[in-house]
Amino acid sequence: MISTGDAHLSFTLDGHTHLTVQCNDKIISQDYFDAGKHKINFGHGLRKDIEIKIYKKGAQLLENKKVSNQLMRIDELIVNGIDCLEGKPGKFKISNNFYVEDHTLDTDELFLDGMWSKTLPYFDYFSDVPYTTVSENRFDLNTFENVDIALFGASFLENGDEVEIEDRWFHKMANSLKCTYQIYSVPGGSNQQVFRLYKEWQKKCKSKIVIFAPTTFSNLCMCIEGKPTMYNVNRKLKELLKDDIDTVQGKSVRQITDTLFWSGLERVMALQIPLLHNFFSSIDKKSKFYVMPSIFAERKFFSKTILHKFLLPEWDYDQSRQHWEEKTAYPSVLDNQKYFQKLITKTIIDRMKKYI
Repeated sequence: MISTGDAHLSFTLDGHTHLTVQCNDKIISQDYFDAGKHKINFGHGLRKDIEIKIYKKGAQLLENKKVSNQLMRIDELIVNGIDCLEGKPGKFKISNNFYVEDHTLDTDELFLDGMWSKTLPYFDYFSDVPYTTVSENRFDLNTFENVDIALFGASFLENGDEVEIEDRWFHKMANSLKCTYQIYSVPGGSNQQVFRLYKEWQKKCKSKIVIFAPTTFSNLCMCIEGKPTMYNVNRKLKELLKDDIDTVQGKSVRQITDTLFWSGLERVMALQIPLLHNFFSSIDKKSKFYVMPSIFAERKFFSKTILHKFLLPEWDYDQSRQHWEEKTAYPSVLDNQKYFQKLITKTIIDRMKKYI
């Protein structure tokens, strides 16, 4: 199990500059750096916010009124494989420059002396939602059963009821492996619900292979006044600014939105990667585990991180354009057939045989 996260900071200097770099007020580097490109690697604790600070000093006003050691450009802040600077610059408090008044900028290009900071908020994505928000009379605990392959996800597994079961990729896969399977899905739900469904199922049941098809991480299930309510934090809705308390998180909808929507899903997901790895690894000890993200745009959270070892091959159809134009984001019969063939070509089916 992973006990600390992994991060690295890359930057470029145009002159000899003194820097103090901190992560959560712990010094990870303090030295003079020459002009050129540099990279600092460091770890971070789990289940808490991360604040990166860089104290820059050494800028001098020359006789020609130019400034030496003027520019530090922060090129990357990669946390657990995810770029946490894209579209969201840090804050640079310019101070202690006698020829410039103190002020603050949103920027990753640091002129003069001052302190740059970037905060990545932690969100407890693994708080268990009540099982009643998962079942909704869909799954009785007594109907859970042992199978060779158990699949957990949202509507992508259901295929929107547009493709007959015998034409779906997992049905073809099970036939090829001559084994049993069962789908446990929460259409229109959140990954919190998918995770909770698996946790309830595994208390009584076993399988040789478990496959997760997680939905978008921007979908959240909250319990407001005891009533389960689904929110998508990527949508600018009035409902996301309510002061009503979500009893799962113990925070208001507004507070949760401030963390997820305004900070950006990439920044929040960066701190989830080690936790997802630990969760997936715990499943992998009981059953051979695979993950197939059903939202293709979020596949980067898996393919560019330590989670890639669990990944099934990607689909080849255009989820964002082709199928949305047809008012569905789900694969067709032909798409399912192509994906099944891909599992064969990539030898996934052959590798699964040893677990069945």
